[in-house]
Amino acid sequence: MLIVLPAVSATSIYNWTDLNNVRNNLAGSYTLENDLTTGMADYDTYASSSANGGAGWVPIGSSASKFTGSFNGQNHTIDGLFISRSGTDYVGLFGYAYLGSISNVGLTNVNITATNFVGSFAGASSDNIDRVYSTGKIVGADKVGGITGYNVMPGIINNTYSNANVTGSTNVGGISGTHSGYGSPKIYNSYFTGIVTGSTIVGGITGSMGYGPILDSSFVTGSVSGTSSVGSVVGTFIYSTLTNSYWYNHAGNPSSCVGTLTGSVTCTAKTDITWFYNVSNGPMSSWDFTSDWSNYFDGVTFPVFQWQLVPQISFVGPLTSGNLSQNYIESNLTSTLPFNATTSTINRTLYYVNGTLVSSNSSTTSPFYENISSLTEGTYILNATTTTDTGFTSSTSSTTILLDTTYPLINYSSVGTEGNNTNISQDWIYVNVSLTETNLANITYSLWNSSEVNTTTYTTNTSTSINWTGLADGTYTYNVTTTDLAGNTNQTETRTIALDTVAPTFSNIAINYTTDINNSIDPGSVVRVTLNVSDSFLGVSDVILQIYNGTWENYTMVSLTSNISNSEWQYNFTTQATDATYTFNVFANDTVGNINTSTNTTFYSYWDCTWNVSTNDLGTIGGHDAEVALGNVTITNTGDSQYGTNNCSITFSKTAIVSAWDWWANFSGTYVAQDFDSFLAEPKRGLNYSYNGAKVTSLVVNASESKTLEISAMFPSISGTITEYPSFPIAASITDSESGT
Repeated sequence: MLIVLPAVSATSIYNWTDLNNVRNNLAGSYTLENDLTTGMADYDTYASSSANGGAGWVPIGSSASKFTGSFNGQNHTIDGLFISRSGTDYVGLFGYAYLGSISNVGLTNVNITATNFVGSFAGASSDNIDRVYSTGKIVGADKVGGITGYNVMPGIINNTYSNANVTGSTNVGGISGTHSGYGSPKIYNSYFTGIVTGSTIVGGITGSMGYGPILDSSFVTGSVSGTSSVGSVVGTFIYSTLTNSYWYNHAGNPSSCVGTLTGSVTCTAKTDITWFYNVSNGPMSSWDFTSDWSNYFDGVTFPVFQWQLVPQISFVGPLTSGNLSQNYIESNLTSTLPFNATTSTINRTLYYVNGTLVSSNSSTTSPFYENISSLTEGTYILNATTTTDTGFTSSTSSTTILLDTTYPLINYSSVGTEGNNTNISQDWIYVNVSLTETNLANITYSLWNSSEVNTTTYTTNTSTSINWTGLADGTYTYNVTTTDLAGNTNQTETRTIALDTVAPTFSNIAINYTTDINNSIDPGSVVRVTLNVSDSFLGVSDVILQIYNGTWENYTMVSLTSNISNSEWQYNFTTQATDATYTFNVFANDTVGNINTSTNTTFYSYWDCTWNVSTNDLGTIGGHDAEVALGNVTITNTGDSQYGTNNCSITFSKTAIVSAWDWWANFSGTYVAQDFDSFLAEPKRGLNYSYNGAKVTSLVVNASESKTLEISAMFPSISGTITEYPSFPIAASITDSESGT
């Protein structure tokens, strides 16, 4: 017979650790994927007599925090569950199972000791418990049962059996210690073949049932003993429903179905044990031997679940499954025989995903290992069946295997992706790739610099580009990695890109020239423009001097240093031969094209006509009726000979007045002392001027010429000494229409 289990979306349990973790989500759905045995590595940690300080397994859930989820054993067993918790209530694999389900599992060789509400599967239950069985030893005080200590509404116990030794004081039963409560909790299609021992209210199926519960189509062949209210099926029965049930009435057992009866029951005693081996006899005639129970009988065997007669087959290591970069598949199959079979035949098949058969093989030996080699790339479906000599068949689930030995092809696209070692003025990096791969798993874009890493992974082959934005200036490195479902990996080259968005800056802009005596720029002079140009990152590329003198002209400046962060630049140019006005600025760009332009600066180049007089304090000099030398005054013409259309020259002439009270001197006539003041009646007074020993009344000083005027004083003839403080202005007449006084 082929048993096909429905797919269940639930958390899988593979070991005792997984089983223990069920307590972390009491509302979850769980499936047991294989038998749990005492030989597993984590058995001692969670379920052995040495676990938890000798107390063994910790029940999942309690009366305060009930297990409300579902547990599907998927036709597997849990062996060797040990619990020693005297003084503790609600004890079993589950402490309290509430409104959920427990199904398709066997608890074998349990050893459980506690106080009240004690059972192999649950201390108390309102679950739907279906197709389960237990063997071993269960000990408690009140409400102790082979499946559950207390079955309370709306709990249903269906298609179960126990061969355990169950011991307690009161309310002790082979299936449930107490089966009670309004709302009609149910036990049906169940049987007990073990030993039940108690004091009062003891029964082969349940110790007590009252006020509403139902017990139907069940039987007892085991031993039941106690002191009061002891029945082969039920210890105490009060106004409930008991129908179509049987017990094996043999020596040592109670001779009645119910120990203490209030109400009526339909219950039949049988003295021939073989009655219970025949599927056509009651109560088994009403059981489901199509889906639940097995019709395999050998004359000495009680009914068992169909899944107990079905061989177990599974793939074990080294099984190659999933997505693989290879051209072969390893298959290793193990078949486990049920108790009634002696041999089985394993049949292995391998198909393409389209259903075409690739290969098949069979063996009567377990484990059955094969290396199916020389396969082409593609997706395969691997499965197997095993059939016992008793005619029962089971199958593995189908395993999908992808074989892919080709590496993905990935390259940078020329559209939008910068080349390696690119320097560019922007704050983003765009990467575009071309990708060829049928079984793409992911594509990862990695960008990093000296301080951070930015990794973005996509799991779809449509994500063949990325744009990192808002990046700071600096040097970045990036690459793209792609991996297919088989783990084949390929990577682009690693590229470097430098981002620079800041333009160069200027400082210390100056014009330097050889000045004339007036500190001005003569036409035809060499003018040097110098400045410092700074760039924060990649360095300065070009510095252009732009000069305007009617039109703009560009001149490439020369760098004097190699320091890219603060370099000095210069350019020498010659002004034109005539007067002119010049405006200049500096244009600079860095290596990625960031541009900056300085503000305009204006200067002038011209011929000038200027002069100055070097005066001296001639001191205090006295005299009487004599001419006394006072000192010298130097007159310098600093003008340019090219000034205007005429020579730049200065002529000194003109007189200043002479006061009777202030001894002023002047250039008047040929001899200053000719002046006469009638008020003082002094004929000799005033100043004399000489140049190169000759008296003068005027003096011509040419451009770039310097002359010294010699000054003497004429003192009058009076009775006392006169002290003079002579001073005088010099008036100039400058050619080219410039004049001053």
